[in-house]
Amino acid sequence: MLNPRRRRVQRWAALTLLALAPIGCSDRFGVTAGAAQADFDPRVLAYLECIECIDGERATVVGMGSVAVPGLRRAVLQGPAPARMALLDSTLRTLRKRIGRSRLLEPAITQQKVSFRTLYFRRGSDALGAIGSDSAIAALCLARQVDDVPARQRRFADSTLARMGASCP
Repeated sequence: MLNPRRRRVQRWAALTLLALAPIGCSDRFGVTAGAAQADFDPRVLAYLECIECIDGERATVVGMGSVAVPGLRRAVLQGPAPARMALLDSTLRTLRKRIGRSRLLEPAITQQKVSFRTLYFRRGSDALGAIGSDSAIAALCLARQVDDVPARQRRFADSTLARMGASCP
């Protein structure tokens, strides 16, 4: 039998996964994250937020070529739109209230928000690398120069550039 604390952590992890699903498919249920997502092509947004990505979302975005680069550049530089982050925060806080012990779960909420931003960066970088155009390389180079990009994300951008055989000026 699991101790009660471990059971709470496992329950929190399961509920977090359930919380992320509505974020990825919120438009299907009539929940919108506001006009701030309007600058993302719906196909790019579907790739950035897919849960299992088994419906060809990446191939669709890569197939878009340079048309997808502005949205992907925004994804790696700014992450999710503020309205999308607010929706995630609201969902996670609702789950926290159901579980209780809010003091213990606050770091987990913060980590989930960081992970959501990282997801945008990694998927955006990956798609930019697969597109491989000059504008995609420029977007990756710009993402490397942003001061608040964590070192692990900068390394991911570096490895994407290396796979492309490209370098930044």
